Amino acid sequence: HFRNLPNMIDSERALLGSIFVRPEIFDDAAEILSPDIFYYTAHRALYGRIAEIRAEGHPISSVALKIFAVNDPDFMKAGGTDYLVNLLSHDVGPALAREHARMLVDLARRRELMTIAGFYLERAQTDDQGAEAILDDLAAEISALAEAQITDTLAAVEDGMAYGGKTMGEPTGLVGLDGVLGGLREGQLLVLAGRPSMGKSALALRISDNLSQGPGGAVLFNSMEMTAREIALRRLSIRTGIAFWRIRDGRISNVEWERVQGTADDLKRSNFHTDDTPALTVGAIKRRAERKSGKRPAKVLVVDYLG
Repeated sequence: HFRNLPNMIDSERALLGSIFVRPEIFDDAAEILSPDIFYYTAHRALYGRIAEIRAEGHPISSVALKIFAVNDPDFMKAGGTDYLVNLLSHDVGPALAREHARMLVDLARRRELMTIAGFYLERAQTDDQGAEAILDDLAAEISALAEAQITDTLAAVEDGMAYGGKTMGEPTGLVGLDGVLGGLREGQLLVLAGRPSMGKSALALRISDNLSQGPGGAVLFNSMEMTAREIALRRLSIRTGIAFWRIRDGRISNVEWERVQGTADDLKRSNFHTDDTPALTVGAIKRRAERKSGKRPAKVLVVDYLG
């Protein structure tokens, strides 16, 4: 479907030449690169060999790379040892090597995205499955591609040290739980499990309501067993401390009624969105969540429950 996939062979040469001249650059680039990032087959093979050498604890020596150059079929086609020596002239230094590495990562992700698009273009034309099933599969692949970004582990550790043991993530509002989880963090998947009627939904709703009072994005609560009205009543109960059934049945005093009214105004202003549509697929939940988030991205998506 696409004749020309984006690539920058000169950037690949610059990065490999810099690693060859200054092996310490590899340790800097390794956190964001893999052999598959390289478009040119010979470069992919060379970087793979360099990664193997470092993984074995050996230095990146000219002897080891020359042995590779005369034995790897793909690299021999590129010119073997002559091509390896030519790479030396492409050294650009540590700072520019890092920039070339970032560009190569972006190009590789673009190629992968184009490959996925081409596959689903053909599938949309020929597949007997319905559009909804194809959309679900496409959404899953795009999501996996987006989540493939490399994180900076050392920076995360440094952040933890800077917090001095305090909760780094988004506080749940439950001190004991935050002490165990460290709060909720971006990209996490947490499963709240237990026997029936143990209070899983109530706990999930309490945490979600607490999160909706803090700064940041929206809280999306997707319930497949409670209606939006019941969720609203339960949030009123959580906020006011009045039993759910008393609010539901109207068995409250005039003073309590005033408290409920004031709390209801607060709920209207909170960044909490409810979706009580039953029997949704994972792909449908994702698409609906993206639409509900609008311009303000969601910080938490709660699904109650997974069957």
